[in-house]
Amino acid sequence: AELAGFSVVFHCGTSAKRAFCAPFELGTMDASATVPEQDYGSNPTLTAVFDILGPDSTLILGPDGSIEANIDATSNPNDVASAGCGTTGFAIGVFNPSQYTMSENSYVGSGDCEAYVGTAYDPTHQCVPFSDSEYCTDGKLCGVDAYSYDCDFANARYSCAPGDLTGRLGLMTTPDTVVYTQSVDGPTTLIAPTSSLEDKVVAIYCPDAATPAGAFLACAKFQSTTTTTTTTTTTTTTMATEDGSDANIFSIGVAVFTGIIALLN
Repeated sequence: AELAGFSVVFHCGTSAKRAFCAPFELGTMDASATVPEQDYGSNPTLTAVFDILGPDSTLILGPDGSIEANIDATSNPNDVASAGCGTTGFAIGVFNPSQYTMSENSYVGSGDCEAYVGTAYDPTHQCVPFSDSEYCTDGKLCGVDAYSYDCDFANARYSCAPGDLTGRLGLMTTPDTVVYTQSVDGPTTLIAPTSSLEDKVVAIYCPDAATPAGAFLACAKFQSTTTTTTTTTTTTTTMATEDGSDANIFSIGVAVFTGIIALLN
């Protein structure tokens, strides 16, 4: 109660320039270690289809925060080598689109991806590589040399930026020889609501590269999928026969039809 009306503010050093802030709000629930039931509303399932690498290569973000990745770049060893990640491994991240719209589902190599991929999506100003935050310069928050982005999802979930997907899944260390298959269940992944990511793109890139130039292995646009369910109920009519027994004239159960509608961005 003593903090009612106050806010937490993160600002750059001694200046008044604020990175982000949040007010304290008095809650009605007791503190609990249990994650409450989530209301996903109209958040869609988002799928990035990396068909340029292989027909089954996909990245899926669920409305409950789940992440599933199945990336097969074993047929693209030259592209893996060209990106030059060395032993560090490739990262998968959410990026803003550039001024150009992808006409294909996906592209391979920095030549095409640099044209379609913009800055990295970084709404929490954590200074991920190629961050779009105005408070980040060369990976430093507010110019503080001692700061560097350090995602440790297993021990500190909030240390990972919302767009850092391999921060939750693990880096792709040998994509030229091994199919990358990883998944993590929601809702504790702390990714952004999928409805806010529909216009973003996904990139597989070298996180240690100094610039985006030459850093991309592949990129893909998100496709949103919604599921609609229609339930049809019919009745059973029974009439009596001359000998007093009952005869079913017709009996039709309940049919449930689920349709998947793919909306391409």
